[in-house]
Amino acid sequence: MDISGNGVIARVPTELIEGAVKRSVNADPMPHAAHLARAGWSRRQTTEWLYAHAWRTLADLKRGGKVEPAFYASPALVDWLYRDAPQGRPAALPGAGDVAGVQDGDETVRVHRGLGPEDIMLTVGGGDAGGHSAFFPSWSRGRSVPFVTKEIPE
Repeated sequence: MDISGNGVIARVPTELIEGAVKRSVNADPMPHAAHLARAGWSRRQTTEWLYAHAWRTLADLKRGGKVEPAFYASPALVDWLYRDAPQGRPAALPGAGDVAGVQDGDETVRVHRGLGPEDIMLTVGGGDAGGHSAFFPSWSRGRSVPFVTKEIPE
């Protein structure tokens, strides 16, 4: 596992439409990256694990005010919201005034941040002191730009 992060240039997937989720960054300190390397975990394994465990139920997102009427106006966003739903996409979607209301089945719908493990960019930074990782969500869903990282020589 390359724990240096040298020369990593991450792209924003072009298949995402305006208003959709963009990439997020997970920044790990050197001790965390070294621990993962000793355990034999690759970047891919790490992002797969993070993606598999980074989700909220649709009900939680609705209660938190994170599901907007525009989500239901876009077929691509509806597909994203319900892609992991045990019963699939509901036949009848909520109306514009009802999107915040928790519907039957919303507790079982897992909504991931992003479309897959490739939407998580791993970075390594800092020194040997401390063991605090950081997560940086994308801030501008409709105006996101590609992430560019560069090694800073010691």
